[in-house]
Amino acid sequence: MNAWFPIAKANGTVVFIDVNGRECLEIKGDRGFTVMETFSLVLEGSLLFAVDRGGAKNLVDKGQVGTFLSSGYAKCWIGEVYHKRCGVVDCSGKWVVPPVYEGVSAIADGHYVAQMPAGQTPPYGSSLYRLSGQLVLPEFSPVAQGIGDGCVVSNDPNNLSLSGYRQFDGAWVTDPKY
Repeated sequence: MNAWFPIAKANGTVVFIDVNGRECLEIKGDRGFTVMETFSLVLEGSLLFAVDRGGAKNLVDKGQVGTFLSSGYAKCWIGEVYHKRCGVVDCSGKWVVPPVYEGVSAIADGHYVAQMPAGQTPPYGSSLYRLSGQLVLPEFSPVAQGIGDGCVVSNDPNNLSLSGYRQFDGAWVTDPKY
């Protein structure tokens, strides 16, 4: 599917254009946050909406700002500047990952990678969770990492450098030798 790119117009609308500059959709809003594959996030006043290619708008409850994460998902933040919490919404604007994290860096295969807020457990390191919220791999990496094909980039627990790939069950696909 070809991506559409948001452009805010002076008349209080956001227009989505394709790579050839053709206008594909125009919708009321102040700012488009994300490139549209299946949906995009559009700010209208103080409200954040998930907008699909047909122009349907679904309110993202309490959402304030967002960015594209992967096909079918976007990460959104709620809260004040220094107390923002991150979660993930789907194309209907529904929270599929609650906005309780410092950040969410990847979502795939029914799992997501998130970083807990300071002072909570597990602290700052990235952990792997199921979409149900169940913790799968605590603090597998000191930084945000991508996931896919049932694997996640991980670090050796004895050092902080990225070392190889682990399956979602924690087994190493590659030995932690890098």
